[in-house]
Amino acid sequence: MLGLELLLSGKKSREIGRAIVSAPLPFRLASGVALASVLATFINPHGMELLAYDFKVATSGQLSSIMEWQSPNFHSITMLALVVGPVAFVMWVLLFGRSKFELLDLVFLGGTFLATLHAMRFVPIEGIAFCALASRLPVLRIGDARRSWTTWPVAVVLLTVVLSLPHPPAGTPSVSGIASQPVTSSAWLKRHVGSERVFSTYMWNDYLIHLGIPVFVDGRTDLYFGTGVLAKYIAVSTLTTNPEPVFQRWNVQWVMWPPKSPLSIFLLQSHQWRVVHRTANAVIFERRTTTVGEVRVLAHMCPLAP
Repeated sequence: MLGLELLLSGKKSREIGRAIVSAPLPFRLASGVALASVLATFINPHGMELLAYDFKVATSGQLSSIMEWQSPNFHSITMLALVVGPVAFVMWVLLFGRSKFELLDLVFLGGTFLATLHAMRFVPIEGIAFCALASRLPVLRIGDARRSWTTWPVAVVLLTVVLSLPHPPAGTPSVSGIASQPVTSSAWLKRHVGSERVFSTYMWNDYLIHLGIPVFVDGRTDLYFGTGVLAKYIAVSTLTTNPEPVFQRWNVQWVMWPPKSPLSIFLLQSHQWRVVHRTANAVIFERRTTTVGEVRVLAHMCPLAP
């Protein structure tokens, strides 16, 4: 996008079919912005690794197990409308309408659409790109702001609807749904966990580190590339490896996991773990300080007096 911007800078606006090619920045100013961007890349804490991050996440097989990096689920009507809807609408306007769009806006929408097909985390970016194109539609640019007898009734109805909706404080976690945060269970962990590490889901761990609770892995995927941590997390969560060596290696003393999942069932059947807290969407396991076998040995060595 920046390279295309530089190539077109300094030239007068012209039209190529239905696309408008304009120069929002003079050539010297655009060159200065590009140079400043390159220099900023070198002085940021990550250095050139910042530019390599996109290529790493695009080629990492480990991310295929993380929801936000998966391709959109087009079985969902909502997801289909969010991803395909903007592109289909712009194509319809180009074919049957008369509106003209900025070439860079079209390129931006196409690029973000391809990125969204690769990973659903880019859906909001595609929506922003679509807004730039939609702003050029005549129905959105031309309006009548004169008041009429319907102005106040409509305004009152809209205001009533907005005020009647729930307004949770910023940062308030959800307590239901597929991406819900186990608020009650996390508060319990906050009161009982010390420096020991908690093994929990990828979606929940970001909330746990917000509370200051040590976790095994969290959403900062760039920190874990090349370390094998993500691979170990996936192997444990899917039970393709024995969790105990991993838990012992990383001092995992607590596990918070969805109930009726393979890992939860495994821990329920293990003598090394016990359930200490349970809610509708999360079960907390604590590692036993002594196993059942050790208790039997101690009981044999130190029998209780009759």
